[in-house]
Amino acid sequence: MKVHELLKKIDLKEFSKRLPELYPDDEEMVMGYVYALDRCKNLVPDKTKEDFIITLRQEDDGWVEVLGKKLNDPETYALTLTPEEEMVWMEVDPDLKYPELDIAVHIMYEICFHGFEGHEKGDALSEVTKALEAAMNADSDQFITLGNVKMHRSAVDALDMEEDELREFTEEFEKKVKENPDDPPGNQILS
Repeated sequence: MKVHELLKKIDLKEFSKRLPELYPDDEEMVMGYVYALDRCKNLVPDKTKEDFIITLRQEDDGWVEVLGKKLNDPETYALTLTPEEEMVWMEVDPDLKYPELDIAVHIMYEICFHGFEGHEKGDALSEVTKALEAAMNADSDQFITLGNVKMHRSAVDALDMEEDELREFTEEFEKKVKENPDDPPGNQILS
């Protein structure tokens, strides 16, 4: 079943009750999610990611992560910046052992990560692209090196850390990379 087919089956009232049970911190934003779900039910799917399936992976801390996966490939991919028009065309992993309502809630949480209107992902991707281009074109004096980690000064400023906090952060990051080189910590170290 495609994501857009699943979403069309979901009752808005049931969805609005289940979302705060799974994501209690977002209880005050339920109406934004309901609006986005209703909007996504009527999206024209973009078949660009037709060979992807959406799967869920529960982390040790109970958090459920929504991931994309190519057919016949064990590698998973973050979908945070994937346009919703592409996400709704993806196949829902048929092996998932979650109720359809829960799957829909988790998928909508991922779709709405940057906002409820849909264009926010494009805005966020544009910001990331600009920052990456700036970093690639920056002079070497725009970077700070702590241990084996090289960071652009704007990233250091964004972290808003004192030098000793930044050094501790860098050491923890390096330790996590060494402990599990096949699954680098990425942004989860910030949470």
